[in-house]
Amino acid sequence: MFTRQEAINVIENQIKQKNNANVEKYQEILKKINSMSDEEFENIAKQRIGENATIEMLSTWLKAKMEEHPKNEFIKLNNMVSYHIIHETIALHVVPKQINSKQAREGGVYLADALEKIKSKMKEGKFSDITTIFAVSDLLKLKLLQKNFKDLGFQIEKGNKNFEKMFKNPYQATLSRKFLLSDEWRELKERFVEGKPTIEEIESKEQLDK
Repeated sequence: MFTRQEAINVIENQIKQKNNANVEKYQEILKKINSMSDEEFENIAKQRIGENATIEMLSTWLKAKMEEHPKNEFIKLNNMVSYHIIHETIALHVVPKQINSKQAREGGVYLADALEKIKSKMKEGKFSDITTIFAVSDLLKLKLLQKNFKDLGFQIEKGNKNFEKMFKNPYQATLSRKFLLSDEWRELKERFVEGKPTIEEIESKEQLDK
């Protein structure tokens, strides 16, 4: 396991490099590390990077952090789902606001695709701080869409009055990082998409119908 000082040295070397577009991100990480004790740093490094992590593993983790999009910026995953990052949460944004029952049924395929893309990014070392996938949508009022979320492992629950006032909608859906990365979720997803058209098939048909 590398030490806090070794991590500081790696980050300081990155900051010293000319034409480094991520200097501010490295400075922010360095500031956080400097504010920690050796013990705090070791615990966090083990959680984020892994037990017995090497300097090479730290460098890979830092590279992934540099490639992450800025917080609060909406990133498109497919034609129906985008996301942005709030603290340790990925907030999914499901569009459009108006949707018919056919689109709601097909929306499950888009949701499964979006989650698979997030899962792949996590396995590549991105989203290392993320603990929860969270969705708030007017569409969660539709029982059919709620079923899509539930079938893909989300917990659906009603928020309190303040939550409803903030989001103009009583429902929220949450999925933990741990469950998304599990074999159980993979099996759920495979069952969910079985027999359903792919996104390519859905969008090809839409083009033909125009």
